Amino acid sequence: MPLSRRRLLGLLLAGSAMPAWAAQPAPTRPERRLRLAGSPPGDPGDGWARFAEQTGWSVEALTISDAPQAIRQLLSLEAAGGGLDLLHAVGGLVPVLADNRLVEPIDVERLTAWQDNDYIRDYFAPERPGFRLIGREEQVFGVPTLLQAESFLYLPEATGKLETYAALFDPQWRGRVAIQDDMINTGHKTALYLKESGLAPIEDPGDLQPGEIRSVVDFLIDQKRQGQFRTLWASQEEALKLLLSKEVVAIECPVALLPMAQSGGVNAVQAAPVEGYLLWALTASIVAAPEREPEAEEALYDLIDFLLGGWYGARLALARGAMTNPAALKYLEENSEDFTADEAVRLQAIDSGGRLRFEMGGVWQQRWPTHRKAYEAEWSRFKTA
Repeated sequence: MPLSRRRLLGLLLAGSAMPAWAAQPAPTRPERRLRLAGSPPGDPGDGWARFAEQTGWSVEALTISDAPQAIRQLLSLEAAGGGLDLLHAVGGLVPVLADNRLVEPIDVERLTAWQDNDYIRDYFAPERPGFRLIGREEQVFGVPTLLQAESFLYLPEATGKLETYAALFDPQWRGRVAIQDDMINTGHKTALYLKESGLAPIEDPGDLQPGEIRSVVDFLIDQKRQGQFRTLWASQEEALKLLLSKEVVAIECPVALLPMAQSGGVNAVQAAPVEGYLLWALTASIVAAPEREPEAEEALYDLIDFLLGGWYGARLALARGAMTNPAALKYLEENSEDFTADEAVRLQAIDSGGRLRFEMGGVWQQRWPTHRKAYEAEWSRFKTA
């Protein structure tokens, strides 16, 4: 029996359990309520209640997978019914979502927090490489809310200071390196290394051409056959276990695992590679709807402003260890009684460290690259080699 629209939508949401609402007929919009589908890193906990107190609009937040195809399917299902209002997910999907009219252009003049956000001005302006994460042909389709710069983690007590992706391929660490089972993250960092070291002719390591993808995978296959990689990890729990057990001395993984490893007694640090970082951001996009009342649209812009605000920025930065927005520090200054001394120091360090990494640059994550099919085929070749 074919899946109903509501049942398939439920299966696309994170977690295996079917949400109670998924089994029911699609309800009419509750009065003064917005529906948000978001990645877990953007969840402020009870913060949506704060937005409701400020605006009178409640937020129904649904947790979704970051898998690009799942997000595309989710929005395609919702497009006809107008059931979702805001997508808050890992950026880099603008080409497929905008071109398929699944998200709407954002009028940034209606956002009070946009103009004073120098992160957006410095890293996401139309002339900057980061613009392709949020825009298409000078139109903005996504608003960056949480910014992160990834490289790899390592154990300095075993390796000394590491400052290049070459460490992941250094024979002296053979069998003690792990990489992610993901062509976007692992592939783009490897492409950045090959480009900057002159080992392969690569023009844009964030959106590889078919021949460039092949060169990256050929290099990784050669490393794999030499036994360089202990494993390809598939879940963050697996990656954290490798760190905590010290089975690896270097691992290509999200920096979000760093505080977890450190709290587990492992002196891990994030590398600051000379080649640069893999840069990404959570972005908020307005989901296209056949009809949306003007009052609901205004509330949506208020919600995006809330995501760019100081309270949300400070709370999320401390929870995720990632830069959010410049209003976070201003909120700290004006509400110091809401923070411990340690939180104040950490928030300032997160901001200053984040700025340094983004100014250094690197490669911008592209979740839906131009030659996505070639990415998938070549990564399959790597895994079976």
